[in-house]
Amino acid sequence: MVDPWAKNVDWSGGAAFELRGGSAPPVPGEVSEPALRLSISPVARFIYQDRVRGRELSIEYTPQVYMRFSQRYCALVDCRAPLQLHQLRVRYGGDLNRRWSWSGTAGGNLTQSDYSQQSAQLGSDQTPDAGAVGSSGQQGTLLDQPVIWTGGVSASVGLTRRLTRLQSLTVQPSATVQRLLSDVSTSSGAALVFDQTSADLSLAHAWVVSRIDTLTSTGLSGYAAFANGAQAYASATTAWRRRLRPRLDSELTGGAFFTVQLTGQSDGGTPVLPLGDYLLTGRLLERARLRLVGDVNVGTQAYFDPVQGSVLPLGGGGASIEFEIPPDLTAGLSASFYTPPLPATPADETEAANAASARITLTIRTPVTYQLDRHRMLEAGTMLTARGPHLGTTAPNGRFPQTEFWLYVAFRLDYTTARSPG
Repeated sequence: MVDPWAKNVDWSGGAAFELRGGSAPPVPGEVSEPALRLSISPVARFIYQDRVRGRELSIEYTPQVYMRFSQRYCALVDCRAPLQLHQLRVRYGGDLNRRWSWSGTAGGNLTQSDYSQQSAQLGSDQTPDAGAVGSSGQQGTLLDQPVIWTGGVSASVGLTRRLTRLQSLTVQPSATVQRLLSDVSTSSGAALVFDQTSADLSLAHAWVVSRIDTLTSTGLSGYAAFANGAQAYASATTAWRRRLRPRLDSELTGGAFFTVQLTGQSDGGTPVLPLGDYLLTGRLLERARLRLVGDVNVGTQAYFDPVQGSVLPLGGGGASIEFEIPPDLTAGLSASFYTPPLPATPADETEAANAASARITLTIRTPVTYQLDRHRMLEAGTMLTARGPHLGTTAPNGRFPQTEFWLYVAFRLDYTTARSPG
């Protein structure tokens, strides 16, 4: 007998239409002003599966267009021309034989960003990973321009060896290139930088210790070159994931991160940073009329700051809680706070008056969603982002001189040809 679904092609896609009203700075160095923003974000996915050979190819394209209207912003740029974001991601993976498997991922982005897009770090292909260098979702420094063009590509290949039924070993090289495509400069005429070229190699061992416990040990080393300096870095971490109950997991991660300045001016920080992270996630309460889902995450990590030209430490965490009221209503609250875990340096004190060189970030979101049917969803809520200088410095313009607040409503569509969506 031949399985008719052994090889199949699925298409999926959708779109999000969002309208925001609130206040945001037109440029990182200025105060917030009333603003209105409209965005349209379609997405298209292609998936090819070959279950006979255990292979899968997926391609995802995510464009976005958005327009912002505010008095000062429209005086700096042409508000009639929408800004654009393009992201393309390709992944292929499969089994080589019973013990070896591999996967490869490549992505590219071309992004036209205003203040809100920069602070959200849209256009990054890197995935957050506590304990490893990557995108933290928080950009420490912004370019003091109303609109910038950036572009980049990234790629990684992972090769996995199943040592035993319960253990596996994975080696994965990866590389990222990001460039500032706009020709911009400061009021003094100095050129602005946002360039990053990085490459790393990781080795990870996973061990299913018991039915509820998994240990993962990861070693990583790499090199990051920026427009004004270069650094080598390495990290070693061990993560213990435990199933506390059927729908509640915890993960404890510990390790160390080491960096050394190769070229450029050193920031004077400690080259060795202890890494730690605790994550609690899952369903906290299960009732017929109410389900409570939440997660808590605290720890330290390291991240790229291409404007500063450094690999910098970051500490903090976040928490979220979601109330699911069957069959179709969900209300949530999420908050996060990140700050450098090391004492302030003379450079931090010098930059304290520069609103574009924020070192701490506070975000709070309150989404409420209503599922109209399996394909359509309506969402409304608030978003707050506040940025400020290092906690150890004197804040001449207030602790959070850059504050962005939005009220929003969004309508989302999602369709797929797969028999089992998700």
